[in-house]
Amino acid sequence: MDETSTDIKYWKSDMVPPVRFEQACSEMISSSEGVNFLIELGPSGAPIAKIKKSLPGGGTNTKYCAAAKRGPDSVMSTFGVDGQFFIAGSNVIMSHVNRDDSDFDTAAVIKDLPNYVWYHSVKYWHESEASKDWRFRQFPHHHDLLGSKILGTSWNAPSWKKILNVIDVPWLKDHRMGNDIVFQQRII
Repeated sequence: MDETSTDIKYWKSDMVPPVRFEQACSEMISSSEGVNFLIELGPSGAPIAKIKKSLPGGGTNTKYCAAAKRGPDSVMSTFGVDGQFFIAGSNVIMSHVNRDDSDFDTAAVIKDLPNYVWYHSVKYWHESEASKDWRFRQFPHHHDLLGSKILGTSWNAPSWKKILNVIDVPWLKDHRMGNDIVFQQRII
């Protein structure tokens, strides 16, 4: 990779112009080898409609498989692609597809790796006051009258929130004046 491929002009020229998907498809289709099997790697399935329109005869002679599908396990979807490829008469080495991965269960220990220097003096994590309040809360339970401290408010002048309800705080029913439940407030 040379220096010009990492400068801002390169990235701008790469990112700003529109994607020429249909042009790329027509060039792929008109190649001398032709196209008889398409494998889509993304889970959306949207590009296949455009590709099939570009194919001769609307793509009736071209097989299509998606390697990833929303919902099913990706390993099973990939096996499905291998199976469809095999059924279509392509050369698939089934021993590679069905190989036993038990060798990967035992890990090798690499002993001569250099130590990584961790710079603990620079903090790369930004955490909001509300998040800190939640993680380090001093009062994990709701207070019957105050409720919970509003996350992100200062401890110098904290704000609390509670909606009083006799179902949640049944002892409020005992504070009566005649037939009415009364809750006295005092503002300091």
